[in-house]
Amino acid sequence: MQIGIIVDAIANTSSHYLLFEALNNLTARHSVFLFANNTHSLPMQNKFCILQQIHAMHHNGVLISTSLSTAQIAINCLTAKSKYYYIWYPE
Repeated sequence: MQIGIIVDAIANTSSHYLLFEALNNLTARHSVFLFANNTHSLPMQNKFCILQQIHAMHHNGVLISTSLSTAQIAINCLTAKSKYYYIWYPE
């Protein structure tokens, strides 16, 4: 299964560290993609693909958005198998 997560930016924060850790664990069973608009610094080494947000428009697996602005991208993606809106602000 292909899983895509859309985030606004990637930075070296505790929330992104936990996100990277979870996505690295998912790569053992699934194809994982992280779509971001900006990359400041990576919190750890990634085992998954990191792409620009615009590429989420053609993702054909599960698509998860993490903010209101990324939810708009998910809404306009017609090829996604299913869409989830997980809006969270841990910091």
